[in-house]
Formats: sequence, C-alpha cells, structure tokens
Amino acid sequence: MSSVSEVNADIRDFLMSINLEQYLLHFREFGFYTVRDCTSINDSVLHQIGISPTGHRRRILKQLQMIFSKMQDFPIYANVHKAKNGSTTKEQQHSDPSSSTHTGIECSDSITVHRPGPAPSEMVTT
Repeated sequence: MSSVSEVNADIRDFLMSINLEQYLLHFREFGFYTVRDCTSINDSVLHQIGISPTGHRRRILKQLQMIFSKMQDFPIYANVHKAKNGSTTKEQQHSDPSSSTHTGIECSDSITVHRPGPAPSEMVTT
C-alpha cells in the first residue's frame, strides 16, 4: 500500500493491519473515520477514547507516525518550500526545536476530545 493510500485508508483497515480492530467503535465514536482524521492523536487522546493498554496505544502511535512521516516525501503533503531572500523554510523551522510551529501527530496533553454531534442534515427544527 502506498503512503498516499495509507493516509486515506479507512480506520477499520488501519486497525486490522495492526491487529487492534477491537477499537474500531472507539475511534468512530469520537469522529476518527480515516487515518487522515488521526493526525492530532497522541497518547492522551487514545487514553481518553478508551484505549487503556499502554502497548496498544504505543502500537497505534508508532504506526501512525510511520504513515505520516512517509507523507513528507510527497510534495503535495509536505508543504516544504525553498527559502527566498535568506528566510528559513518550513522544513528548517520544524527541525529547529525553538520554532513555534510544529506539525505531526504529537499534541499537548490538554487536547479535549468531543463526541461528534448530529450532522446538520440530521438536525430537526420545529
């Protein structure tokens, strides 16, 4: 499977590939339907959605990290541009720990996971 198709994969296929399909409903209940939806997931989020075993959380995070790191090889996803007039590139900013701009699947532990509400088409007005 190519990296592009991996990031667009259904969360069921992703979980089956790492033998953790028992968590499918956990992911879907919190609005994670594709691998792309999981870009903001970290250990704390996995714990909040009900994945308790540390090894399972690590396996999920490791696989997501591998998929998203491969995506940096594709220019359409990398958003890396050559510097003009001596300015730094986005790639250089990300490699500089003092940079205030960060990407990837790591987020602060203060992230809040909300259950998705009804879609606008499902809302009933009287």
